Amino acid sequence: MADLISSELAELLQGAVSMVVASRDADLRPHIGRALGCRLSKDRREVTLFLVASRCGELLADFRANGHVSMVAVLPSTHRSVQLKGVDARSVALGADDRSRVAAYRERMVVELGAIGHDSAFVRAAFAADPADLVAVRFTPALAYNQTPGPEAGKPLAGAA
Repeated sequence: MADLISSELAELLQGAVSMVVASRDADLRPHIGRALGCRLSKDRREVTLFLVASRCGELLADFRANGHVSMVAVLPSTHRSVQLKGVDARSVALGADDRSRVAAYRERMVVELGAIGHDSAFVRAAFAADPADLVAVRFTPALAYNQTPGPEAGKPLAGAA
């Protein structure tokens, strides 16, 4: 477990990656939402995602009901993609610096998406969030996969086997 999130993967996850988070309810209906950045624990064993509560009600209900979570992080300029899965997703209090982390994440996305032709005003609007509407969801990744398009897609990341 200690090697599941390498220092290189930690750098990717905390960079300018587009993050989609998913779960499912008791009837196996999927629900998805967009994360606006993340924070890793010092030992890199836990991931805390930042979500907009008013846009993720069903997803948050799934976490309360079953804890199942899957997240995909994609670096838009290269399509490098990874998937993390866990079974213990739960809401936690926002940390003192988390709202500023979300603002910094949005600005990283402005640069990343601007480099491939997206207007900064559009990116800021797409990643906008009322700071009072932010929630934090923490989970322990149990599985990690390479999802970058190509022959290695779907294979476990080193340390995840």
